[in-house]
Amino acid sequence: CDCSHVGDNCDANTGQCICPPNTMGERCDRCAPNHWGHDITTGCKECGCNALGSVAQQCNVNTGCCTCRDNFRGEKCNECQIGFRDFPVNVVGDHCDQCKVETFGLSVQNPLGCSKCYCYGLSHSCTEAQGLIRMWLTLRQEQTVLPLVDKSNTLETRSGVSFQHPEILAHSDLVRPVLSEPYYWKLPEQFRGSMITAYGGQLKYAVYYEARDETGPSSYEPQVIIKGGPNHNMIMTRHTPGLQIGQLTRHQLDMTEHEWKFADGRSMTREDFMDILFYVDYILIKASHGNVMRHSISEITLTVAEEGRPTKESEKAHQIEKCECPLGYSGLSCEECASGFYRLRSGSLAPAPASRVPTAAGMGSCVVCQCSGHSSTCDPDTSICQDCQDNTEGDRCERCAPGFYGVVRGFHDDCKPCACPLLNPQNFSPTCVAEGFDDYRCTACPEGYEGKHCECATGYHGNPLQPGGLCEECKCSPWGSLPGPCDPVTGQCRCRGGTSGRACDQCMERHVCGPAGIICKTNTLPFQLCASGYRRLNGVLYNGFCEACQCHGHSSECNPFTGHCLFSPTCHMGAEGMAECDQCPPGYSGPRCDCSNGYYGQPAVPGGSCQPCNCNGNLDLSLPESCHPITGQCLRCRPGYGGVACDVCANGYYGDAVTAKNCQCQCHTNGSVSEVCHQETGQCQCRENVVGRQCDECVCVPCHCNSFGSKSFDCDESGQCRCQPGVGGPKCDRCSRGFFNFQEGGCT
Repeated sequence: CDCSHVGDNCDANTGQCICPPNTMGERCDRCAPNHWGHDITTGCKECGCNALGSVAQQCNVNTGCCTCRDNFRGEKCNECQIGFRDFPVNVVGDHCDQCKVETFGLSVQNPLGCSKCYCYGLSHSCTEAQGLIRMWLTLRQEQTVLPLVDKSNTLETRSGVSFQHPEILAHSDLVRPVLSEPYYWKLPEQFRGSMITAYGGQLKYAVYYEARDETGPSSYEPQVIIKGGPNHNMIMTRHTPGLQIGQLTRHQLDMTEHEWKFADGRSMTREDFMDILFYVDYILIKASHGNVMRHSISEITLTVAEEGRPTKESEKAHQIEKCECPLGYSGLSCEECASGFYRLRSGSLAPAPASRVPTAAGMGSCVVCQCSGHSSTCDPDTSICQDCQDNTEGDRCERCAPGFYGVVRGFHDDCKPCACPLLNPQNFSPTCVAEGFDDYRCTACPEGYEGKHCECATGYHGNPLQPGGLCEECKCSPWGSLPGPCDPVTGQCRCRGGTSGRACDQCMERHVCGPAGIICKTNTLPFQLCASGYRRLNGVLYNGFCEACQCHGHSSECNPFTGHCLFSPTCHMGAEGMAECDQCPPGYSGPRCDCSNGYYGQPAVPGGSCQPCNCNGNLDLSLPESCHPITGQCLRCRPGYGGVACDVCANGYYGDAVTAKNCQCQCHTNGSVSEVCHQETGQCQCRENVVGRQCDECVCVPCHCNSFGSKSFDCDESGQCRCQPGVGGPKCDRCSRGFFNFQEGGCT
C-alpha cells in the first residue's frame, strides 16, 4: 500500500487507502466539518459545540475550542457568561436546581441540564423514576464462548474461539477463512429485548489484542454496533480511540444519545436512542483490530435499572423517566400495553380506537382486548384472550366451552350447561352443540342413550330425567314376550298370553311355558269358543287354545276373534273389521283409548293412567306432540317461553311466564343492537349514546362545533353543526370542495 500517511492502511483488494474516522481529502489529511485534532491513526474528534451557545458548529481544528456567542463561555460554549442566566435551557429556579415542565433528571453530565420527556409521544408529563437501582447484565457461568459475526450479522462462526479464564479468545488465523474483516463479538440473549432501563447506564467491557501493526482493514470500523427499534431497522454505532497493542483497555460507554451515531454518521436525538432501546435485536463489539493475530474480550456488563434499595454495590439509578401514561399504556416510558389491552401492529384493523398513538414508527397502538365481554385480559402481543370466564373459550372467548351451549353476546349467562338430560352427576354427554336460539343437542351420548338430550335408546328403559334415573337394557324373554322393545320407562316387556313378569319369563296359572311354546287347556268352552277375557290364539282355531286379552289393565274384555280391547261400554266394528271404542273417558282417545293430545302417562302399564300436561297455559295442548307422551315435559312452548313446564321466559326474553304471561323484550328498533334482551333484567343491548332498559332514551353528547366554521354551538340530533358559508363536515371544521382559506366566518 502507498498509504504511509494513514498508517499503511488500505483495502486488501483494491489498494485504495482507508481514511481514519472523520477525515477527508485525497490523502485523508484534513478533518471533516465540525471535527478537530487530526491524528493519523485515530482520525478526528467531534467538536461538540453547544447549538445554542456557539456561533457555529465548527471549532478550532487544533484546540477544539468553539466560538461562543456574547452571553456564553466555556470550551464548548455550554456555560453562561458572568452576569447571565437561564442556561442550560431545560433548567429553571433561582439556583438552577429544577427541571422545566416536560423535562426530568437534572444532571451535570447533560448539556441541556434536564432531558425532555419522551414517553414515545404518548405523554408530555414525566418525572425521574424513583425506587430504582443499577444492576448488571453479565455473561452467565455457562456462557464461556461467544459467536463471531460479520458487520451485518449475517454470517456467524465459533471457529477459532476458545475460553481461557477470564477471557474469551479469538485466533484470527482460524477466523479469517470463515469471516472477512471486520468481525464482531455478538452478545447473548440477555442483552436483547426491551432495554428501556439501560438508558443512563453504561456498557462496559475489557479488550486485549496482539497484532503486527496497530492499523488494519478494521481499524476505522465502529467499535460497537446496536440494532433495534419497533421495526427492527435502526442501527446506531459508537467509535472509540485506537487500542494499544499488548495492553488491556477497559471501556465504559454511556448509554445516552450524546456520543452515538447512526450508521451513516448522523447524530442521534434522545428520541432516536429511546426508539432503539424499545427492542434491541443485537449488540456487537468489534473483535478485529489492526493486523490482529489474537484478540480477547472480558468483563462484559450492561447496567440496567431494577426496583430495589441502593447499596454500596448497587447505586441509585438516574436519568430514567417515569411517564404519566394515557389509558391503555403502562411502563416507565409508556412502552407497554396496560392490562386489558394489546398491541395493534401496522396493517391491522383496529376493533376500537386507541386513546393515543405512539410516535415511534412501527410501535403500534394499544387497544382494548376483544374478548366478547368474558375476559378482561389478553396477550399484549398476540391479542389472544386469557382466562375466559362464564364457560367460554376461543381466542376471543367467542364460543361456549365443551359441555355448554348458547350464543355468546357479552352476558354472564351466555353459555348454559348442557343437561344430557340432567346436570351432573346425570349428565351423560360431555359435549353438545347449540340448535337454534335456545336449544341444544347432546353429541356424545353413551351406549343406551340417544336423542337430543340423551334419552333412553330403543331397547333400553328408564327415566334419566329423574334424579338417579338411568337407562338399562330391556331383558325380555325370547319365548314369553312379543317382538319389539319394552316399555321405555318401566322396562315392562309385551308379554304373550299366559306369561307375566317384567321380562315375560313367568308362567301364569294353568299355563305351561317354555322355549317350546305356551299352552293352556283349561280356558275353553264348548264349540271351541274362548272364555270371557280370552281370545283365540293367533286369531284362528288351534287345538282349542286361547290366550288372555292384552288390554293394559283398562279393560278385562276384548274381541274374542281379533283381540281388540273393549275400553268403553260400547264399541263398533271399524273399517278394517276391528272393534273400536266408542266412549273413551276424558284424556283417552283412539281405538284402544290411549292418552289424548295434551295428556301423558302409561296406560299400557298395569295401574297406569293419563294425566293432563301442565304447561301453564303457554302451549296449545291440542297440537300433536305438544308434550312428551310419557314424562309430560312441554315440547312446543309458544315463542318467548321455555322450561319443562313453559314456566320461564326463554333466553332473550324477559317477564313473568306464569302469572302475567308477558315474556317479551320490547327493545327499541332504532336504539338497540338486536331484539333480544337479558333474561333476568330485561336490559336490551343499546347502541352508542342510547340508554334505558328498552334502549329508548338518547344520551346528550357535546356538539363540539368548530368556533370558526359554525354559526352557533348547537347541532341537530345527528350531531351536524350549522356551518358558515363554504364550510363542511359534521363539526364544521373544514372547507367544502371548491373552497379554501379556512378562517373565522367561513371559507373563500
